[in-house]
Amino acid sequence: MQVVPPVFRRCAMISPLSLVDSLAAQSLTVVALTTFLFMMAETSLFVGLVVPGDVAVLVSGVTVGSPAEYFSLVAVAATGAMLGETLGYFLGRRFGPRIRTSHLGMKLGEDRWAHAERLASGRNTGWALVTSRFVPMLHSIVPVVSGTLGMPYLRFIAWEAAACTVWAATYLGIGSLAGSAFHDHGSRIGYAVSAVLVLVILTAATVSRKVRTR
Repeated sequence: MQVVPPVFRRCAMISPLSLVDSLAAQSLTVVALTTFLFMMAETSLFVGLVVPGDVAVLVSGVTVGSPAEYFSLVAVAATGAMLGETLGYFLGRRFGPRIRTSHLGMKLGEDRWAHAERLASGRNTGWALVTSRFVPMLHSIVPVVSGTLGMPYLRFIAWEAAACTVWAATYLGIGSLAGSAFHDHGSRIGYAVSAVLVLVILTAATVSRKVRTR
C-alpha cells in the first residue's frame, strides 16, 4: 500500500475557501503595500517576465471586502504601475538601445522589441499604449522603447495613467468576483466562476494580440 507523505495530506486538506479566507484576513495596508511594490517592480525591472502583474493583482482582488477597499487598491495598483513605467521610460531615455542589446534585452527576443517599437511609433500610439498594458511582457518593454524613441513624457504618462487605471480596475474586479464566489457559494460555484473569468482573460489577451499583429 502506498503511503502518502504527511505534507501532501496537509496540502490536500487546504480548501480553496480557506485559502480565500486567509488572503482576505490580511490587512488592507499589507495588501496595498505589497501590490504597490510589486507593480512598481513589475513594470520597471522586468519582474513581470517571470511573474505577470495580472496574477498579483488578481490575488489582491480576492482580499477586497468593500467598495472602499476596491477603489483604494485600484489607486494603489495604478500608481505603482505608473511609477514603474515612468522609471522604464527614463531608463530608455538615458540608455537607449543599450538596454535592447544587453544580455537581458537579447533574451527577450528581437521580435518583442520590434513589436513594442511599432506600437510606440505608430499612428495610434496612445491607444496602442493603452491596449499594450493588457499584454503580459510587452507592457514591460513599451515604456523603455517609448523613452528611447523620445516620446514626450507628458503624452506618455497621460495615456499610461488611463491604461493603468482601467487595467487595475479590471483585474481587481475579476479577483474580487472570484473571491466572493468562493466565499458566498462554496468551492464548486467558486471554481466555475473562476474558470469563466480565466477564460475571459485568455480570450481578451488573444483578441488583443491578434489586433496588434494586423
